[in-house]
Amino acid sequence: MNKMDFSDLTQKRQNWVDANKENGFDEGISNLLTELYPDNAHFIYELLQNAEDADATEVKFELLQNELKFHHNGNPFTYDDIDGITSIGKGTKANDINKIGKFGVGFKAVFSYTKTPKIYSENYSFEIVDLVIPQPIKAIKRNNNTIIIFPFNNSNKSKQKAYNEIYNGLINIKDNTLLFLTNIKKLVYVIDDIAYRIERVERDDIIVEIKNSKNQTLTKWLRFKRNLSKKNKLYVSVAFNIGIDKETEKEYIKPINGQVSIYFPADKENSKLKFHIHAPFASTVARDSIKDLDENKKLINQISKLLLDVLKYIKKNGFLSYDFLSCMPNNSDFLPDFYRPIQDALIDYFNNQPFLITETNTY
Repeated sequence: MNKMDFSDLTQKRQNWVDANKENGFDEGISNLLTELYPDNAHFIYELLQNAEDADATEVKFELLQNELKFHHNGNPFTYDDIDGITSIGKGTKANDINKIGKFGVGFKAVFSYTKTPKIYSENYSFEIVDLVIPQPIKAIKRNNNTIIIFPFNNSNKSKQKAYNEIYNGLINIKDNTLLFLTNIKKLVYVIDDIAYRIERVERDDIIVEIKNSKNQTLTKWLRFKRNLSKKNKLYVSVAFNIGIDKETEKEYIKPINGQVSIYFPADKENSKLKFHIHAPFASTVARDSIKDLDENKKLINQISKLLLDVLKYIKKNGFLSYDFLSCMPNNSDFLPDFYRPIQDALIDYFNNQPFLITETNTY
């Protein structure tokens, strides 16, 4: 078989679809897979995750009245990618709960908007029908990018509703969407011919800036990472927001409503911390909250260890002030039990190391 040929996949998927239709399972399976996400436009983050996995540095969404176009400059599609994107759950290894998912179930959320997503990449151009069947289509001009087009042709959702939901999803993309990624540095979304940009600029290994053209803002962060043992692509991370004192023009660490990210913000998870954290947590299907599992507790312990290294950096670089101390969790914050090990580790460290400020500006 020619490496550019995927006819064997097409036939295998067709056999599966035919068997489902013969048994009357097709509608039920379709509803189950496309309604897994309470927030329908959440597939935006699945597309970003796929682009991140493909080592893309720039991505672009183009929202039109009749369709959504997604571009990325990452690695082109391979045969295995076609296999993954037309499968159900194959993109995640069952024996590794923290594995970064690639395609699988998450992509199926797009079928609540479209019946025929079209993918154009270097070696393959195809559309997907009946959820899982890849069929070859004519290539288009791509400028070396991978382009995925989602026509709004699902009869269960009007084109206007599809447009409105995706519009809301795009304009509500938060600055910290890019904060904990490794590859994607620029995200562009175009609505009604107006382009908006969110861009991450890394000044060094720790200092990160996020530019947002829509909000006309530039935020500055101290972002720290700790690789997980023997898993070079997986890491835990924390980020502290840097403010500027209007009177002294001096930078300081300011407390924020900290969010939990699983690469992207998990909107229903509330740590009550005053800084952002990230880890490859095992989560709900929608990645909006974290499961109470031993694997996740181990990740919290890794974040606790990372924070001890953060304290050394903060002290050494002149950020250890009352402002920074106000970011540290205490009993009045009422942290959920799941996040209490972070507070306990910090308290133990402060009890045994010179990190409390005195009246004479010593520790």
